[in-house]
Amino acid sequence: MMLRFFLVTAFFVFTAFFAEAQRFRMTAQYSMAQPLGTFNDYYPSYSGRGGHFSLEYFIMPEQLSVSLTAGVNDFKLQTSIGTGPGGNIPIGTSTKVFPMMVQANYYLPLDWALKPYVGLGGGQYYFTEEVFVGYDKEEINEGSYFGFVPELGFYHSLTETIELNLGFRYNHVFVEGENLQFLQFNFGLAYRFVKYQY
Repeated sequence: MMLRFFLVTAFFVFTAFFAEAQRFRMTAQYSMAQPLGTFNDYYPSYSGRGGHFSLEYFIMPEQLSVSLTAGVNDFKLQTSIGTGPGGNIPIGTSTKVFPMMVQANYYLPLDWALKPYVGLGGGQYYFTEEVFVGYDKEEINEGSYFGFVPELGFYHSLTETIELNLGFRYNHVFVEGENLQFLQFNFGLAYRFVKYQY
């Protein structure tokens, strides 16, 4: 149901894109994530394997936008077993998280070089869990769950259309009687179709 809503929303956003391209911004980000709570019990170290993409539409060019975001974070727990002199085989588990979100951002009306914003999003998180021995993998679980994400971040103009983006997200996912949480740090570049004066 949520996937259908996301795809229908994406259709209307892309249709509007061709009509009013100047109101859009695309952002591609590298993502790192740190599990929290019970999720941290399974994956005690942070994940540096992630990436996210967003397409943002400015309802009010100086203050308010809505965006579609999608991405992946890959959490891995790995060790190895010896196979003799100089030989090891990696073994472990991996959980990939694919969020598909609709998010609203509010840009603070401050006369700074950095343009800070606060955001709130909601949507569907798709999970796949695998076990692996060497190059052999087996999927042992998958699911789709609702979650939400508050975000703090800023944009900084590098040129008239290219911007630097930093964002901090708290992901809260409702998974079958327990809450799965992780912090996320995003770093990326954005392209605006025209330059707005915030």
